[in-house]
Order: sequence, then C-alpha cells, then structure tokens
Amino acid sequence: CQHLKAIDLPQPNNIVVYSPWVDISLSDSPYENDSDPILGEIGLREIGKSWAGDLDTHDYRVSPLFGDNSDLPRTLIFTGDNEIFYKDILKYYEKLKEDGVDARLVVGDGMFHIYPLFPSPEAWDAFKEIKKEFE
Repeated sequence: CQHLKAIDLPQPNNIVVYSPWVDISLSDSPYENDSDPILGEIGLREIGKSWAGDLDTHDYRVSPLFGDNSDLPRTLIFTGDNEIFYKDILKYYEKLKEDGVDARLVVGDGMFHIYPLFPSPEAWDAFKEIKKEFE
C-alpha cells in the first residue's frame, strides 16, 4: 500500500496481514527464535536478496518497515510470539501507530509464523477477528 500511495493509486479500505516479513534485510539480527517450526534464519538472507531483485533490501517496496506509513488504511496484523519475525513485526506496528495509522496487532500466544493458516482453535479466533474488522 505504500507503493500504491507513492504512485497515486487508490488505497484499499483495510489491510489484513499474517506474519508479514517487514524487513527482508534482517537488519535487527540475530534472529534466534528456535521456537518457530516454519522459518529459521538460515537461508532467509538469500531469500530476501532474491525477493528484492535489483532493489536494495532496505527499499520500502520489499521492506515496508523503512517506508512512509502516513495515510495508510486501517491495518490488522497477526503474529505469533514464537515467530522469527516477531520483533520486527512489533517495531512495524509501533511505527504504524506513530505514523497515525489505525492499526491493531493480534499476537498468538505460543504461536508461530502464519499460524492463522493452520487448522487450530487459534486460527478460528483469528478469523473471528478478521470478521470483526470488516463488520
């Protein structure tokens, strides 16, 4: 949505994201969360470089933590507290709030990367939160 704003395209009314990778540069290393069964630091740096292509890994188009959040739409973020990106997601959430975005963070206790996509009671709770967001 930061890029949509930069190129003068309309914003959606709401944003809902699961476990966003907001800093593909992994600049806040070390990422030592061995509790996340989905992701580990090994390989993430290379994946980040590949995803960025010709862009710098600090470019907001691939690392929204470094972008301008002013005037972004209402945002709902899901993360697990055992997720490898947890600290970065918390920083991004705080940055959204500082930039005046109506943002809400849902932290799954004991949960991991993209936990709402796995069949579980916690995922069901996440879907209820999403439903509330659009009512």
